[in-house]
Amino acid sequence: MSQYHRVHDGLRLTGYSFRNQRYRYTEWREITGATMKGDGPVHARELYDYEVDPQETKNMIENPAYETVLLGIQSQAAEVLAHYGIECH
Repeated sequence: MSQYHRVHDGLRLTGYSFRNQRYRYTEWREITGATMKGDGPVHARELYDYEVDPQETKNMIENPAYETVLLGIQSQAAEVLAHYGIECH
């Protein structure tokens, strides 16, 4: 897991990225407390397929062909985030 911080539209966000050899999945979560921990609601998601898009130019998050992949990666991400005290809904 990698973490990135940014401000977007006045919201402080933390991006949690999970990558395997083929895919990268990122959740951008709102920072709700004094820490930089993005434990608030998810404001955006990204899914990139390195086999067909190694430059990350096309976010596949809305592509129904990736639904099974997305569910698997989200499940793995939820396990890792839970380890750090961040709940996934």
